[in-house]
Amino acid sequence: MVATTISEVEIVQNPAIAATMIWQCARGYQDETDGRNMELHVAFFVLPICFHEVSLTNLLKTRRNSGLSSFVSKMAKKQEDLLAIHDRVLALRALTFTSIGFGVQSELFTIDYRQASLRANSHTLPKTLPRDIKSLIRGSERFGAWSGRLSIEEIVMTLRLGV
Repeated sequence: MVATTISEVEIVQNPAIAATMIWQCARGYQDETDGRNMELHVAFFVLPICFHEVSLTNLLKTRRNSGLSSFVSKMAKKQEDLLAIHDRVLALRALTFTSIGFGVQSELFTIDYRQASLRANSHTLPKTLPRDIKSLIRGSERFGAWSGRLSIEEIVMTLRLGV
């Protein structure tokens, strides 16, 4: 079997992969919060963090129980990478919307429109995924778990996102 790698462009332009990342983020959030739905806003942060190589590397090197502030401390060593998260949130907005639609349509998750929240449905990940995708999935789940410990205001402040 030949190992295939996926280019960054193929990943970023693939709403199915992005929807899977949002689904895993919501699963991590729900696991951390005893089943509460993830605030819809959180879905807009996971792709800009996990699709950025430096951010994903720092995220995966930060222990799950350490939390978002430890991740931000690592990112702050190179301030421009941390501050660029805001620009990436804006740049990936359309992909996030498309991916949310894809995730709802494929029943990965459901949206509670009244609560502006997202609920991950029960599904199982395929056992054979490329290593690059596994890292994105792991990072998304971890970010979701960290987000479940904080309010949306605390997430925005911790990530130093401009409002």
